[in-house]
Amino acid sequence: MSLLPDMHRAGKLAEWETIDEDLWTDVQRRADETNGLDTPGNRETLKGVIASVAGVMAVGFDQPAVGVGLLFYGRTRDLKDGKVAAQTGTRSPLGEAFDAGADNLLAAIATPVLFKKNLITKDEAVIAGGVLGVKTLTSAVAKIRGQELHPSRAGKIGAFFVWNRYGTAVFAKALEQVKAPRAAEKMERFSRLNGHIGFVLEVAAALDYVHETFRARKA
Repeated sequence: MSLLPDMHRAGKLAEWETIDEDLWTDVQRRADETNGLDTPGNRETLKGVIASVAGVMAVGFDQPAVGVGLLFYGRTRDLKDGKVAAQTGTRSPLGEAFDAGADNLLAAIATPVLFKKNLITKDEAVIAGGVLGVKTLTSAVAKIRGQELHPSRAGKIGAFFVWNRYGTAVFAKALEQVKAPRAAEKMERFSRLNGHIGFVLEVAAALDYVHETFRARKA
């Protein structure tokens, strides 16, 4: 499995709708029967959401060791969902939207908790909130205008590094609790580096979303 996230990008039609029904696999038939809800990729996304939310809750209850394990598992699901969808021929607009929506939801849940626990800085929390606000606004405007606004590669990779920042910050806290200050300090430095990379990419992606959404339409 690649360490970088899959784009999980679909066309206007679900993948199985672009081929003859006689060629559908069992999972494609199941996807069609459920209007694209029950797919292998969506199952991976859902697993990731549940594990990541549980991980954030563990951090909130001062259990960073439990939290980092759950967050690690949850984010590996996010790396896998697009690949599973591609491998099973079940990519769809709904799956792409579910993946993007799950990423935004988790960021909205995790950021304030980690800030409250002093695991990320105020500047990072503000940037994360601003990026999330831009994503929400541009998605709404694009939908009203009938535009297709896909997650960008910079945004996906940026989110990957931001979640590395969050996870390694929790890991550093866990190392502090087991009395390993030197290891915790090194992990915190690595965590901040991930944050610098991730937030720069996410801001760049947010600006691109604004440009794509509000650029003048060609006559």
